[in-house]
Amino acid sequence: MTTNHTPGPWQWRLNRQTGSAMLVAAHSGILQVMGFERKGMHGAQPTVSVWPGQEQGEQRGRSGGIMTTAFDLFAFHRHPDARLMESAPELLEAVEAAMVCIAELPPTQARVEVMQLLQAAAAKATGSAA
Repeated sequence: MTTNHTPGPWQWRLNRQTGSAMLVAAHSGILQVMGFERKGMHGAQPTVSVWPGQEQGEQRGRSGGIMTTAFDLFAFHRHPDARLMESAPELLEAVEAAMVCIAELPPTQARVEVMQLLQAAAAKATGSAA
């Protein structure tokens, strides 16, 4: 399956000096996935990274991008990283269902490894221990 979202893992970084938060991919340096730009006195709107060829479906890979206000460029829900974030609840539900199915099968090395990946992903999503 080919995707064109920013490769993970992702993590939140907080800047205590500026009070800002950003979602980053911490590999090959830091790739910013999403940030926020002040809008008016009490609001903010998301900024997302845009890379050459993105609108044509090209993969980001590990290249940088230009942080752009999502609503100024194109509909936020069309951005590949935004689609991935939006699908997170369904992905977690699928992970949990897969864990139930795999647990009912006889253990093999491959099933044990897949179960470990699923458990780690579910733990990260829910904030619980793996």
